[in-house]
Amino acid sequence: MGSGNFLIEALPPGALVSAQAHLTRVSLVQRQVLGNPDQPISDVFFPVSALVSIVAHGGKRADVEVAAVGRLGMVGLPVLLGDGRSPNSAMVQLPGEADRMPAAAFRELATHQPELRRLAQRFAQAFTVETAQSAVCNCHHRAERRLARWLLTSQDRSGRSEFPLTHEFISQMLGMRRATVTGEVGRLQSAGLVRATPGRMFLLDRPGLERLACECYGIIAEEYRRLLGPES
Repeated sequence: MGSGNFLIEALPPGALVSAQAHLTRVSLVQRQVLGNPDQPISDVFFPVSALVSIVAHGGKRADVEVAAVGRLGMVGLPVLLGDGRSPNSAMVQLPGEADRMPAAAFRELATHQPELRRLAQRFAQAFTVETAQSAVCNCHHRAERRLARWLLTSQDRSGRSEFPLTHEFISQMLGMRRATVTGEVGRLQSAGLVRATPGRMFLLDRPGLERLACECYGIIAEEYRRLLGPES
């Protein structure tokens, strides 16, 4: 069974066979919750074409995405780190496919398959950098630059340039007012960087978005490349 998820495909043959015995391909729908705050994690997910937002909660109407997990990583890092629950939630941002594995099976494999453990730990380091950089971004960078970073990251993690996204959903993920998102999307569209239709977003000019995005995009992308690239 081919995967399409980096952490699975990068495994050596023996470890890959062991992992595949515990994987089930599932289809994820937008806004599906894969993990609730402070609840035991029963399964970990290795996204293939789906994109999952890790959302931090700060009280009423204060939820914000702190990282996005796609084909380079896994959902359920607390299981790797020796716990099994988190105050954050995991919600599907872009629908698509993922490979699901029971948390108990993942713990067992990570104990006895050092290459799976090494790859997952490297992803955990990149994920930590992303969450830290997201805090800097949300505090200090203009809305248009944050939006450009978020769209580029969504494309990187999903391999797609067309997204089923509403302004309301983007505002929730970025912690922006919906009116702000509508204004910024309109400006990106006027500049020829994206095309927006009701409920959908099309990325038209990636180099232009890269020029507009804040420094956080490059920092995060380089860390993923360094830790999970071919030379890692």
